[in-house]
Amino acid sequence: MQDGGDLYGDGVNVAARLESLADPGGIMVSETVFNLTNRLLAFGYDFAGEQLVKGQDEPIQSYRVRMPGRNADEDARVKSPQTALGRPASAVGQPERFAGRGNFLDRQFARIRKFRAWYRRQPYKVRIPVAAIGAFAAINLLTTGLSEIWFIYPSIPFTVYLLFYFLLRRQ
Repeated sequence: MQDGGDLYGDGVNVAARLESLADPGGIMVSETVFNLTNRLLAFGYDFAGEQLVKGQDEPIQSYRVRMPGRNADEDARVKSPQTALGRPASAVGQPERFAGRGNFLDRQFARIRKFRAWYRRQPYKVRIPVAAIGAFAAINLLTTGLSEIWFIYPSIPFTVYLLFYFLLRRQ
């Protein structure tokens, strides 16, 4: 329920209770929030178990949000959800959905490093058009965001040049 700028309700109460259980500077979310966000956001999650919170009859399945650069010791592994109730892991939060996800930021930085290595190996004739396309994309994102994508149009001549360059180089 919303009243002006204030929110009320069961979800707000659960969020406040989980916030008090989170590590200092950390974030803890319910299974509902986890299910809605685990594939959309660039965060990893660790199952934190079932939490008994005030005002709730049933325990709340909870997950710790991995904070980049703060959970380094846990980034290599994902804790499996073992509950105090002794239910099998498949009945508690389906860990197969997030097991093996690895650290999203590490994968992104690895892609950036791979691109930089490829870029540095390219001749000057390739680096300039790629840099121009990147500059157009950056200007587009900084000025209009994703609401209006215009950088494609000035990038077309550079893209055509690169296509011809790589096609003729193969032959």
